[in-house]
Amino acid sequence: MYTPPPPDQFPEIPDGPSNPSDPYTPGPGPVIPHPPRPDRGWVTCLDDTYWKTESDATWDTDHWDFLGDFAVSIRETGTWAAGFRPSKMRITHDYGPGLELTLGNAGEPGWAYNGEVLSGEEYDLDFTGDSDADITVLEHDAGEEGCDFDITNIEFFS
Repeated sequence: MYTPPPPDQFPEIPDGPSNPSDPYTPGPGPVIPHPPRPDRGWVTCLDDTYWKTESDATWDTDHWDFLGDFAVSIRETGTWAAGFRPSKMRITHDYGPGLELTLGNAGEPGWAYNGEVLSGEEYDLDFTGDSDADITVLEHDAGEEGCDFDITNIEFFS
């Protein structure tokens, strides 16, 4: 029968796990969503652990409420977008036809997608050339007339 040595017998070896990146032992600090992995297919990145309010949008339990004039947007938060280059996006919303959205990034021209988004439809993203940069913002230009709609799902495919 094995009997472990007393803790002070090997003082150079710390007691307990010491590697915060060990998958079986969480490290200290807040839980940050992990970047979606390329082998996962469609990945939901919806809630306020992935995005934060930037302008006239609020997280409301299970959806983003876009309500305001001119640029209404949410900005990525945490580290999930670092190095993440999905090939497609799918947004579920209650706006109806004609919703114009921009998925902005830190590159030039400054977006991976810019155009009309029908609810639940797939759209190709472009991270090539100067657009090879991290996702930064999801924005709707509401103009002077303003907007009021909900986004109930934000998905990316890689």
